[in-house]
Amino acid sequence: VRDTGIGMSAEHMDRLFEPFSQADNSISERFGGTGLGLTISQRFVEMMGGRITIDSELGKGSLFTVWLPDIEPAKELRTNYGDGPLVLIIEDTLSDGALLERHLCNLGYRVEVARDGEQGLVQARETKPAAIILDIELPGMDGFSVIDTLRADEALRPVPVIVSSGRDEARERAKSQGACEFVAKPVDRNLLQKTLSKYCDVRKTAEAAVA
Repeated sequence: VRDTGIGMSAEHMDRLFEPFSQADNSISERFGGTGLGLTISQRFVEMMGGRITIDSELGKGSLFTVWLPDIEPAKELRTNYGDGPLVLIIEDTLSDGALLERHLCNLGYRVEVARDGEQGLVQARETKPAAIILDIELPGMDGFSVIDTLRADEALRPVPVIVSSGRDEARERAKSQGACEFVAKPVDRNLLQKTLSKYCDVRKTAEAAVA
């Protein structure tokens, strides 16, 4: 977060996160405030394992940067698995992957998650998923390369690939390379359910199990 305000000296920054203090005592008189906002923010960030850094210059404004660790939740804490068809999510962004996983589990699917293209291909060969939800912007091998590899693999070629991306311009290329569907981010749960039901409907699986 960057501002173009009054800025701070090194001395002011040293006591900035102290409760009920302002960088300058005259600030509360001129602008108001209790001096608690940054203290509370710092404690919230520290609870998540992160930190806040400051870069400021008198008369030129301040830059506050929040750093948070990119930590994947432990797999043993994931208990909301369905008993329906297996869907493999290949997604490197933790928040996007978690959202997709939550949607799918709530819809009754079983879920596997891979954080990059290479690992996704390994898991696809091992698990033979009913469908794959694939991000385009992945570290190392991108989503387009993953599609090409899937389509070149005789065993994996029949697996429907649903591309989920915030890059709408990737829609046509993904489909031309063999993706069955394109779902724009942020993913709408109802659209995701409708799209997946074309290829691996949970209800059909449940009916088959009862029969």
